Amino acid sequence: MLVWMILLCKIRLEYSKLLTTIVITKNGETKPRNFKFSNNEILWTSENSQLTEKGKINILELGTFLYERYNNYDALFSPNQVSSEIYIQSSDWDRTIQSAYLIGLGMFPNRNNLSVESFNPTTPVPTYVTPLNLDYLIDLSQVCPSVIHNALTRATTRQLRIKYKELLGAISHRLNNATIEISELRRLSLNFMRMADRKENLPLWVYDKYNNIDLLDAINQASQESYLHYYTNALIKKHYGGNFIKKIIQIFDNFLQDYNDLKMHLFSANEETLIIIMSALGIYEDIPNYGASLMIELVEIMDETNENNLHDVKIKFFYRNTNYDNNVPRELFIPGCSQPCSYKDFKKLNKKKMNNDLEKYCNKDEGFSYMDYVIMMFISMFILVVALIIIGITIYRIHAKTYILIETN
Repeated sequence: MLVWMILLCKIRLEYSKLLTTIVITKNGETKPRNFKFSNNEILWTSENSQLTEKGKINILELGTFLYERYNNYDALFSPNQVSSEIYIQSSDWDRTIQSAYLIGLGMFPNRNNLSVESFNPTTPVPTYVTPLNLDYLIDLSQVCPSVIHNALTRATTRQLRIKYKELLGAISHRLNNATIEISELRRLSLNFMRMADRKENLPLWVYDKYNNIDLLDAINQASQESYLHYYTNALIKKHYGGNFIKKIIQIFDNFLQDYNDLKMHLFSANEETLIIIMSALGIYEDIPNYGASLMIELVEIMDETNENNLHDVKIKFFYRNTNYDNNVPRELFIPGCSQPCSYKDFKKLNKKKMNNDLEKYCNKDEGFSYMDYVIMMFISMFILVVALIIIGITIYRIHAKTYILIETN
């Protein structure tokens, strides 16, 4: 009995409390952005790049999951459903804005009173959208094309173009000689995947043999290699991922300074954003499924056995890939950080990764492209020809005046 009492006294009484969380989500299933092959678009219930019915249900379920995770288990939100406790920010694409709205709808339906007389289906949650030409955080496609351009023109990308030159030619031949870039393989692969998921007939040519495998399998393999190279390369991680890590730390630092009422900051984004952030953090695994979410939680741990009642703040990462078969979140661990990772250590570990000059990088002169040089050379030649003509005319007139003076004398 005495031994048990001694052991009991030595047990550390630690209590953890979830303080706030950041959630980054991928949009729900969408209709393809465009069709480069013959296909019956009438079969789709929405416009290009809009959420399908399945996608809407998937994202609505994600909102319900987030509410249950952070209200039933951790009691993060107030019991009266205060929508101001959550800040939803979306990139300026229809699919991500739709997803953001549906997440809010799933999180805050009216669970208290469903009577017809006072029916209120949901507690509205504002969604903040930054125009693409001003978005330096979630989607850099328009505000910082230099990052994308440089990533696409790196030596390894050129090697991929050479490696898959024959495959691109085979696809182009079957699409009426349409130009196919290495960056478009992912879109083709997704289009075929969505068609197969909807039990639609794929074009017969995708079953043609290419290097002893179906052309469809070759497209999928090349798509994954090129896509992952593009979104996980050092340049993208440094400028795109580093800027988002900086934002994560800013949000958590601001909360710890004044312990405000904001319990969740949710970013509704595309899969590219999720891949880049996870890659920059060192926890990337595979291309996320529709409705995938990365949950970054700030947890306070208090040790009551310590006479000073020490508090320590930890940061935890949970990933829910929503592949329908296994949608339970898994904890991911930051390389080089203890488990669980101290927030102070996390900040030190990622200090060099944080990009503080993204806008300056995006707006600086990136030099001239090949076409720029061609145009400049054409303009230079034109100016040179005009200058030579002017010089010729001037010389002619001088000689003419000299001849007239001689004749007069």
